[in-house]
Amino acid sequence: MKYLLGILLLSFTCCHPAQTQSIEKTNFELKSASGVSCVWVAPKTGTVKGAVVLIAGFGETAEGALTETLIPAALCEREIMAVVVGFGARMYADSLVTAALDEVTAAVQERYQLECACIALGGFSIGGAIALRYAEHCHEQPERHPLSPKAVFAIDAPVDLIELWRYFEREITRNFDPDGVAEAKYVSELLKKEIGTPAENRALYEALTPYCHSCPAPGNERFLQNTAVRVYHDIDLDWYLKHKKRSAYDCNFLNTSALLAQLLQLGNEEATFVKGKTGYRSNGTRNPHAWSIVDEQELAAWIDQMF
Repeated sequence: MKYLLGILLLSFTCCHPAQTQSIEKTNFELKSASGVSCVWVAPKTGTVKGAVVLIAGFGETAEGALTETLIPAALCEREIMAVVVGFGARMYADSLVTAALDEVTAAVQERYQLECACIALGGFSIGGAIALRYAEHCHEQPERHPLSPKAVFAIDAPVDLIELWRYFEREITRNFDPDGVAEAKYVSELLKKEIGTPAENRALYEALTPYCHSCPAPGNERFLQNTAVRVYHDIDLDWYLKHKKRSAYDCNFLNTSALLAQLLQLGNEEATFVKGKTGYRSNGTRNPHAWSIVDEQELAAWIDQMF
């Protein structure tokens, strides 16, 4: 259960290079939510000119994410801190998730005296979808949230919750990849328990998803009209076909490209599709669905120019 959504039960054994960088890690305990992991990664110099809230994938802890990516270290080199948040088995930006993100961003602002526009958002897999939806909330109701993000990025994120459900149905019917089938069954049952099916609760799915391809346009993405948006994908369709028997309809990049097309139609000239690097997990396993598809230094430079 680790391909489209993230790492649920993977144990991390590799020592990550970020641990040797000039950074300072601090665990942050949220008051608004239990079971949420949060780690602040800041330059040891103490100088912080901006921050990025980085949301981990499904089932991934904040510490676990730090074994998979050098993004926080690259940011710290530019005096930008990273706040890594892991929401466990959360699939969407509901009231618990938004309250937790409000709390952590407010705490960062207070600690480092940052303006609300000096905090960007990003995330991996479902964490990227949550980052996008939270950014939409911030712009839709600015009076209720402590930041106004200028930039948000998503790393191989399933941005359409309804289409994700349909993918799960196809994966179960295809019954080829054991991990993919197990993930599809587990998460679809979780969604069914929490919010029902799209057929039963279509309006709720539309409210929770950052983008809905089958909805009348524009949808929630309209709140990102004036926000720089990046999506990252390792578009190795041949790998998905050979190893998973999945077509482009089963890959996250299909719906993110549709999201960007809609943003461009809305006049957002900073909506960008980034072809990522060849993806590998920290244990050396080839996988297009990985943090490592991002060029960390290039991403840090992009964030830096936003502040």
